[in-house]
Amino acid sequence: MSFREFRINDLEGAKDMARNIVVIFFAFILLGATASELKGEKKNTLRAIFLDEAGRPVEGVKAYIEEAQSRKKEEKKSDKQGVALFKNLADGIYRVVGRKEDFAPGYSDGLRLEGGVEQKIQIALKPGDPTQKVYFEDPALQQKAFDLMVEGVEALKANKFDEAAQKLKESAEINPSNPDAYFNLAIAQIQTSRWEEAEENLARAIELQPQQQRYQEVKSLIPVLKLNAEGNQALGKRDFKTAIEKFSEMLKLQPNNPEVYYSLALAYTHDNQFDKASEFIEKALAGKPNEPEFLNLKKARSERGQPLQEHFRRGESALSEQRLQERFGEVRGGRPTLSPGFGGLVQHRPVQDNARGCGGRGSGAQQGD
Repeated sequence: MSFREFRINDLEGAKDMARNIVVIFFAFILLGATASELKGEKKNTLRAIFLDEAGRPVEGVKAYIEEAQSRKKEEKKSDKQGVALFKNLADGIYRVVGRKEDFAPGYSDGLRLEGGVEQKIQIALKPGDPTQKVYFEDPALQQKAFDLMVEGVEALKANKFDEAAQKLKESAEINPSNPDAYFNLAIAQIQTSRWEEAEENLARAIELQPQQQRYQEVKSLIPVLKLNAEGNQALGKRDFKTAIEKFSEMLKLQPNNPEVYYSLALAYTHDNQFDKASEFIEKALAGKPNEPEFLNLKKARSERGQPLQEHFRRGESALSEQRLQERFGEVRGGRPTLSPGFGGLVQHRPVQDNARGCGGRGSGAQQGD
């Protein structure tokens, strides 16, 4: 073989090697993609739709999406349909902020994207200053939201329920992604018999932090608490028939709660239905044989001629008493959930950057499929 033939063959071999390297390179890419898919590492897509107050799409909104852990940002502009489309997003918790001239910032916070989801949200833009900062962009606002929640919690512990509700509402308006603000606001509203508002705020807290069992437990107790308040108010008005009706409904919800049997015994006693009263006080004592008030009522029942004023006063207003723990707190094997004045329900944790937390939605945001 000549030197020239050797060089030509060597060159052909080099070309073959180069082709093989290219084939191997692309094979690794394909194998890598396949392995990624096998691991479930699919990319996510988020479609953010910006609307004005009339529900019309807003074009030209400068939007950015930020992943909570990495703080990585991506910017887009909304199209004629008001859509800012973010693709190829890794699993994580995100926030989206949009700004346009003549509009205050609109945002959605705590969006959890995972498993190759394609998600749609709507963000309402209201007239205002586009340079205004939202809470997670301004440490001073974060601190204000935290301070208001602390003040609200302290007012709640002091039984200043209206003041507590106002403070906690202001905190939630600044930081609408903090479930504790909504939870404590609901507790203040429960104390003042604002049942529907309390349920709405508990639902919001659960939406933001669905794994928090206590939120679920308190929400499930609202029907019981409402019936108790209505029953005790009826006792205070000497409307004993209504009181019996309300406490009987309570018994269906908490058939093993001796406090409900006591309330029924008290109502039947005042209604001069002494046989029924005796039946229910015995059932109450079966659950709490050493409860002083139960024993006192039984003793007073046995001495029918004596007034029962000390027991009657108990029914004037359940929400002003300090024995709510004993009366309604026995859920899940007898563990107290409600403490005196509901103090034991107070959630008091430092306000965190909630995009790092459990997830939620922000100002004007609605989440779609």
